[in-house]
Amino acid sequence: MAQMATIPRVVRTALGLLVVVVALGTLWVGTDFGAAALAGGVAMLASFGASAFLARRLSAAVEQGFSSGASGLMMIKLPVLVIALWVLFERFDVLGVVVGGTVVVAAVIIDAVRHRDQALVGAA
Repeated sequence: MAQMATIPRVVRTALGLLVVVVALGTLWVGTDFGAAALAGGVAMLASFGASAFLARRLSAAVEQGFSSGASGLMMIKLPVLVIALWVLFERFDVLGVVVGGTVVVAAVIIDAVRHRDQALVGAA
């Protein structure tokens, strides 16, 4: 049985975690917290997806000999993410945005542990 690629596995896990976080946050804290968690999770998922897309494009450009300027798009991603998070922090509950944003990190850790990727979980 062939294994699914890592990025789709992580995205699927992150989406599942985001649904749980938004539902529990809405039930326990309120709709404002749930909306903040959703916004933070969507921002982090978009950032993760953009990183994967840009890394693929960057490696293709380098293979074709376009190394100068190829990393410019990747360098723009971080300031865009910082501005997006700043806007979210201004509009939503900060803790909710942070909790929602952690779903991608949690998904990466879960995937590493599930698939016994020792380099990612810190094993020697």
